[in-house]
Amino acid sequence: FILSIIPIGALLYHASDLQLWTQLPLSSALFSSLSVSVLSGVFVLALATMIFFATQKSFTTLRFLDFFNLGYGLPGTLLAVAFYIFFSRFLNIKVLSDQNLILFLIISLLYFVKFSGLTLRGLDSQQKQIDPKILESASLLADSQKVFWKIELKLYKPALGLGLFLLILEIIKELPAALMIKPLQ
Repeated sequence: FILSIIPIGALLYHASDLQLWTQLPLSSALFSSLSVSVLSGVFVLALATMIFFATQKSFTTLRFLDFFNLGYGLPGTLLAVAFYIFFSRFLNIKVLSDQNLILFLIISLLYFVKFSGLTLRGLDSQQKQIDPKILESASLLADSQKVFWKIELKLYKPALGLGLFLLILEIIKELPAALMIKPLQ
């Protein structure tokens, strides 16, 4: 406890410098962090949802979904370095270029590897709460696409909403991993 007083004191000393706070671009940093988190969260949620519904009819779904949980245990910085090496050395893509779309896709794939298990587990949990008779009776009234868009997706709405919220929180927490890939400009 006593050893933690020195770093906390140093933080409080530097935080009390009000001139420093006026020089920092806090509003643009907040907007940037939230926009990256929301866009990446939507990307990861959409990709994980497509994978979930594509593997839903399979008998090996549970084992397949367990594979996606491996990324959550890996440190974000380790994944960032691995992605940087993979994309820059093996695929010859200039990761540190000024092309924001490539950088966004790489960061979103990094977040997908890390957090897709979180979303897939939420969808799997929601699936266990849905009575299969509802979907069977709906399939008698309409084709499978209409049942999916009008009924099934609405039944998964709580899991999708909570999944997006948790993804945004986790992505904000892991933004230092994104900064490791970002160009220093």
